[in-house]
Amino acid sequence: MDTEGVQAAIDACYAKGGGTVRAPAGNYIIGTIQLKSNITLSLYYVASLLGSQYMAVL
Repeated sequence: MDTEGVQAAIDACYAKGGGTVRAPAGNYIIGTIQLKSNITLSLYYVASLLGSQYMAVL
């Protein structure tokens, strides 16, 4: 599960006033994440976010 890592990257970017969180190529299995103001989530080519019902971070 990659939920905590993805959310930590979003939170760190938000703490710096916003910006872009980039996910390199790969499959990331995530539960619920919370996007925030002034954050862009960018997936590189052949990167996928795969939803799971088993882990949520709010």
